[in-house]
Amino acid sequence: MGCVRKREKSWNAQVKVSGWRSFTKTFKTKLSATEWVVNFEKELRSKTIPEKDIKNLKLKNLFNKYKLEILPKLKSYKIVSYKLTVLSRSWLGDIVVVNLTKRHLEQFCEDRKLKVKEGTVKSELMLIKRIFKIAIDKWNYGIPFDAFSGLEIPSPHKPRTRRASKEELTTLIFNAEKQRNKYISTIIQFVVETGMRRSEILKLS
Repeated sequence: MGCVRKREKSWNAQVKVSGWRSFTKTFKTKLSATEWVVNFEKELRSKTIPEKDIKNLKLKNLFNKYKLEILPKLKSYKIVSYKLTVLSRSWLGDIVVVNLTKRHLEQFCEDRKLKVKEGTVKSELMLIKRIFKIAIDKWNYGIPFDAFSGLEIPSPHKPRTRRASKEELTTLIFNAEKQRNKYISTIIQFVVETGMRRSEILKLS
């Protein structure tokens, strides 16, 4: 169902179709706004997934679909694949998508914080949120709510500022010189002087 309202010198058009969130857009003329409402309503109704197709859909079904269709195209395939396996096997994976609430996500955070760091919990939540967005935008699942709205996202890891002491570096280099790879000691000293990461050093070769 759509409507058009006058807002000062412009016209605000709103479309709300069952199974979708509300969509709004501003136009200069009433005619343009009305035409957009009619056409956009038709577009949404043509894309709406029948209720029977999502009423029993579980989160782990979404995770698996993402793993099969989206993940193979990403460089982080192995890492994300492992995360999705963990999420699918957790109690959250058995929650039916249309029943998911913010409280479920909050409890998931509390449970995960007992096992992993907050940075990991944040990463997992962002992954779930990204999958939900793809489910709505790309797969056209009519999920009419946002369980993430108002959810407090855990803070990432606090940066570490500790540096190795001279004695620790001396011991580290001394033992590195005993390694079969004769370059280890030189690489360690190079890292200390430049602060470069392993990936950055490897790109130099």
